[in-house]
Amino acid sequence: MNRELQTKHEEVSNAYDILIALQELYSENPRVVEYELCASLFSMKLREGGTSSDHTLKNDQWIRSMDGYGVVMPDHLKVNLILQSLPPSYKPFITNYNLNRIERNLSEAQMSLKNFTEGM
Repeated sequence: MNRELQTKHEEVSNAYDILIALQELYSENPRVVEYELCASLFSMKLREGGTSSDHTLKNDQWIRSMDGYGVVMPDHLKVNLILQSLPPSYKPFITNYNLNRIERNLSEAQMSLKNFTEGM
């Protein structure tokens, strides 16, 4: 422990309180991590010519990371995030999905997207 930290904790009566103080000082702020995960997820875009499978897999990994921080999104929001991240060439898929009011969970939407991509 460096001298400054030693001086700061000289008056502390037990090691547990020191440990808690050090964890607060040096641990990652969950709010910052949550913000960064959200920013990454919300800004993801599939580039024209990119594979939808890789894109949805990456989205799914970010969503699972957010679940680990207690940010639980309903399935329709997860699907909407995927749909909004698609390039203009996927407009027919998005239109069909929205006009037919198709309700799918994330896995089902990913499979539908994969089937659409294979037919392009």
